[in-house]
Amino acid sequence: MMTDRERLAAYLERLKLDAAPAPDVAGLTQLQMAHRYAIAFENLDIRLGRPIRIDADSAFDKLVTQRRGGYCFEQNRLLADMLALIGLPSRPLLARVQLGLIPGEVPPRTHTPLLLEIDGENWIADAGFGGSFAPPLPLRDGATASTDDGALHRLRKIEGQWLLERGGTPAAMDNRALPGEDWKPQYIFDLAPVAPIDLELSNHWTSARPDTRFVTGHI
Repeated sequence: MMTDRERLAAYLERLKLDAAPAPDVAGLTQLQMAHRYAIAFENLDIRLGRPIRIDADSAFDKLVTQRRGGYCFEQNRLLADMLALIGLPSRPLLARVQLGLIPGEVPPRTHTPLLLEIDGENWIADAGFGGSFAPPLPLRDGATASTDDGALHRLRKIEGQWLLERGGTPAAMDNRALPGEDWKPQYIFDLAPVAPIDLELSNHWTSARPDTRFVTGHI
């Protein structure tokens, strides 16, 4: 059984970081970006008929020890566990992905970003939203950030919920939205408490329902 110190050291080695970042906004940003560069987003176990386990030991073993990738429930479980070890505790949220919806469609809650507090302000972190990369954002209406691929990111508060949007050139949109440089919705969420069983249920639906994108295609 690895100690917390050993786990953190193995994770940092996986991310090619020489030391743990500071428990502040800059450290959060550094860790999330290194995580995204090092650990692939993939669904290969689903396609092979293997269960997706999202407990702490399983996520660590797969993504760090086996040097595999995974999808949001695995990626952000690992990120949350490692953030806690550097002094940045977080809690999971559940979001409804807005990409490719039919008008009027209400999708299930199949994505899990993280909420954490730094210096008295809430922040959203996310190491597991597919091909896109949104840096940590302060939970403020209208908060924006840009990334090196030319994409823009914005949080908006709409009727008590929070919407993450993405904009920029078509090349920065992962081919997951219509061409154009206007803002495109990515996912919408609220701040309601999420229990472990809620994550288990959403993970099972996403990885087992026959017509989901993770069951029907290689990612």
